Amino acid sequence: SLRGIDLEGQVHWLGEPAGCQAVVVVFLATDCPISNRYLPVLNEIAGKVRVKPAVRVYGVISNPHVTRAQAKIHSQKFAPQF
Repeated sequence: SLRGIDLEGQVHWLGEPAGCQAVVVVFLATDCPISNRYLPVLNEIAGKVRVKPAVRVYGVISNPHVTRAQAKIHSQKFAPQF
């Protein structure tokens, strides 16, 4: 199974916890205006599915050159809710 590490260093296994029926993975780029413009829409979608524990939403910054510090600054600026 796939795993990811959040901005605080905590490991998440995609598809957990028990009872998870769907996983949504959104790939983000800290320097992409299109990606950043969609964050409010993605927050709205994540808010709607948050009430459904069977659906988990994850945002992934896939650029290996983005440091955790840069990702945290981006998160503070755009406040993703997933």
